[in-house]
Amino acid sequence: MSQPDYYGRYGVKKVLGRGAMGVVYLAEDPVIGREVAIKVIHAHASLEEQELQQLQARFEREFQSAGTLSHPNIVTIHDVGQEDGSSFIAMEFVRGEALDSVIASNRVLTFKEVSDLILQVCDGLDFAHDRGVIHRDIKPANIIITREGRPKITDFGIAKLTTTTLTRTGTVIGTPSYMSPEQVTGHPVTGASDQFSVAVMVYQMLTGERPFSGDSPTTIMYKIVHEEPVRPKVLNARLPEGLDRALMRALDKDPAQRYPTCIAFAEAMRDALGAAPAAATVALSDPGAETIVAIDSAEPERPGEDAAVALSRVPMIAGIAAAAVIVAALSLWTVMGGNGDEPPPPDDFVVEVVSQPPGATIMVNGVDRGLVTPSQVTLQGNAGDSVLLELVRDGNLMASKEVVLGDPLDAVWNADVTGTEDDEEEPDPVPVPVPETYIITSQPAGAQVYMDGELQEGATPLEIQILPGQRYEVRVEMDEYLTASWAFTDDDLSETHRSTGELFFNLESLEPPGTLALSGAPYPVAITARRLNDAGNPTGWARSFEAAENHLVELAAGVYQVELSAPSVYFDSTDRVSIQSEVSQQLVVPRAVNVRVIAYPENCRVSIDGRFHDSTPFGVALVVGDHDFHFDWGAVGEGQKTVTRTITREGQQIREQPGQQ
Repeated sequence: MSQPDYYGRYGVKKVLGRGAMGVVYLAEDPVIGREVAIKVIHAHASLEEQELQQLQARFEREFQSAGTLSHPNIVTIHDVGQEDGSSFIAMEFVRGEALDSVIASNRVLTFKEVSDLILQVCDGLDFAHDRGVIHRDIKPANIIITREGRPKITDFGIAKLTTTTLTRTGTVIGTPSYMSPEQVTGHPVTGASDQFSVAVMVYQMLTGERPFSGDSPTTIMYKIVHEEPVRPKVLNARLPEGLDRALMRALDKDPAQRYPTCIAFAEAMRDALGAAPAAATVALSDPGAETIVAIDSAEPERPGEDAAVALSRVPMIAGIAAAAVIVAALSLWTVMGGNGDEPPPPDDFVVEVVSQPPGATIMVNGVDRGLVTPSQVTLQGNAGDSVLLELVRDGNLMASKEVVLGDPLDAVWNADVTGTEDDEEEPDPVPVPVPETYIITSQPAGAQVYMDGELQEGATPLEIQILPGQRYEVRVEMDEYLTASWAFTDDDLSETHRSTGELFFNLESLEPPGTLALSGAPYPVAITARRLNDAGNPTGWARSFEAAENHLVELAAGVYQVELSAPSVYFDSTDRVSIQSEVSQQLVVPRAVNVRVIAYPENCRVSIDGRFHDSTPFGVALVVGDHDFHFDWGAVGEGQKTVTRTITREGQQIREQPGQQ
């Protein structure tokens, strides 16, 4: 599969991921030299013209919703455009780790770390809610933790502006384990729905289990609507009683009974956890919920229950019976646009439903109203809305149709339901294996590649095709370097391989390595080293080393981009370092001092060098030198300002008030 060179003015570097409707690329903005992620939607051959136009319109309206959200905890949308018949969006490229990876890695977090993370997520969500944008798919996979430890909410792609009516009636959007009851039942959603999803994440992070789980999506959705979760303290005895109250309120089935804002919930959670032991920690061990691509509405799975219980859950099935599409993490975003006006009040529309033979039960959005054909069905909604009608006989789905309210062509539906459940079904066609494209890269680049002993044309980076179930042996060779090889099938490929589309080989030099040394640093420093090719561009995977006061890192001879960062101090630096064989390259970090930041009035949000901090006053450790301070008194209507201050001594105070800079 060929890779385009450009989308708009953005130069494409590589594929980051592929979804059902398009591709996400890593690209560069040549105007300012900034890396961006490009999300592209391609026309799908199976889509009808009306569906394609609607999908294109939703995609382009993403810029109208998510593109208006400028917040430190939300991934920024930069641009939108068209190229060769495909729509694309350029957005912030975030280097970090998804929260679901943190959970799956058995990492231990303190209660304070959980509180700080959720506070920032809720701050971003309330910011979006105030502007009429509901995320509707909050889950750990959509929370990216940057290298600085800041959470960023991504994939507002299925976000729905609260003023839009474009979504088809009967469609459920979200990921089962994190959906709110109103999403499951197909009712309108507000910011309270996102709050419910955040509460599910908090429950999972603090107990190691999700509040609603089951063997199938249908079972999970049933529990979300009808069952109360186990109280968190039962699963983790170290949790305070106050947290039970906070979480159970945020998980209330009725949106009106939850907290008025996400921040209100986050603050209640923080206050409750503040009553726990200061050193309390929690191990994150749950592997996370899978995103379901589709559910067969004709034969939904159901938990073991008797007929009476099954009938009681019909309202929940209403949202599923219309083919509940739940968009996967790499699927493209379905975003609605609106002009901010209130939606018109619903009208009554009459549809005459006739069947041959008569006597079929009529289902409206999965709900049995007690009508059989022939009947006139009264439907409420706005002109242009879609409603799913289904005809059922002896418990079997015989026919279905989405009717558009107000469309004269849909005023009468005459369906043929002569088929029976004993009709012989045609066998499913044998699927044809589809090859997947991967890029073989090496460090350094320019190596020869052998696949199953055969030399491939070209050198790394080199594109190859892999078929499911087939075994491959890849060998990478380069003069003056040891040969690297790997025998594998597609089952051996990790999530990193699949998300990046890259098979990386690190070639070890035949020469003795050099070292990168850091001795007696005044505070723990993390190191990331990535080799540069002859053109000065990063190649291969970066090698990362956790924060410590002493480092001795062996690297093959060459030029590297070395990044230094400190989790406890506001310090980041990036430099080129030349590593020579058997030579030790010393690293030096500047000293840090404690600084007090004060603002008048005190209710002021502050960021230092682009990193968000709590409201003033507060103390922070900064390295000696210049730092950019941004003060925002928006909460008290006093405006904002950005100033640069030089830090020189221990105990220095930074004082600011609204006015001249």
